[in-house]
Amino acid sequence: MSDFETIFKYTGTGLAVLDEDGTFLSVNPALAQFLLLPEKELLEKTLMEVIHNDDLNILVNKFKELAVGNTSSFILESRFRANDHYTWGLLTLIKTDDENYIAEVQDITRVRAIQEELRNFAYAASHDLREPLRIINGYAYMLQSAMQALPPTFRHYVGNMVEAATRMSEMIDGLLAYSRVNQELDYTRISIVGSLRQAKKNLKNKIDASGAIIKCKGKAHIKGIKGQWIQLFQNLLDNAIKYSKEGEKPLISIKIVASDTYVKVTLSDKGIGIDEKNHKKMFKIFKQLHPKETYVGRGIGLALVRQIVDHHHGKVWIESEVGEGTTFHISLPVLGE
Repeated sequence: MSDFETIFKYTGTGLAVLDEDGTFLSVNPALAQFLLLPEKELLEKTLMEVIHNDDLNILVNKFKELAVGNTSSFILESRFRANDHYTWGLLTLIKTDDENYIAEVQDITRVRAIQEELRNFAYAASHDLREPLRIINGYAYMLQSAMQALPPTFRHYVGNMVEAATRMSEMIDGLLAYSRVNQELDYTRISIVGSLRQAKKNLKNKIDASGAIIKCKGKAHIKGIKGQWIQLFQNLLDNAIKYSKEGEKPLISIKIVASDTYVKVTLSDKGIGIDEKNHKKMFKIFKQLHPKETYVGRGIGLALVRQIVDHHHGKVWIESEVGEGTTFHISLPVLGE
């Protein structure tokens, strides 16, 4: 028995060899156990038959990209059919030299459950914080209305309290929005340009005040959640305006390119740019790269962008240099109608 055959048979991770149509040619015991099916029965099926219908279009398109050589491998979180229920798995698919495919499936059911628990905790915690914060806000504004009768030191304290309460309220709103993203499943056919247009309307006052020039080239429709895409563009446009160079009107260029298997959106600005060492930090929640005294923010906008793109099975990344502006790249699979 070769080393590969030994690993294939005895590893605790699900493994399979597939033909060019996705039919199982061989499966290991771990995969059979994960899918709750005998190995012989699995050999009569295709990978597409054990994937949840909602994830099927993504898998088919990824398979096409592998077949034509656009990529040599891909990773996909998906729900797998295990008898009469579904369980989460992390699928890695690699094309071999003999035109077959090797599939690896890791059980991430527990990981997904923990993620869901954390989202529920974030929602509950932020929801429960609203009532005491409302009371603090109420008393703070009452004190603020009587500030002229207070000593200067007390006025300073009250001003700080009002500012802190406002900041906390905005952070709670952001946390609630962040925790709700994955709970929304109302996918419909939406226009990317239409979502951008609505985002611009929502930011009209800020756009007009800054003199921002926004240009868009291309168009595409995707299967997505309209409200989330409006929010995504609002956050990216707001970010580009906020971090524009002093004394210059923000210039924002958006390009949309569509193919049979993917849609790519790029949004570029001519702003202050970001040091390469901070690129990965940008999408972390509550992570601010600039002093709040210089740029007002709560560190939620780009984290929400990342969450929305992830929820649409896409990827987001940036290219940026200090003083040379920033480009956000978003790549999405075509999910079908």
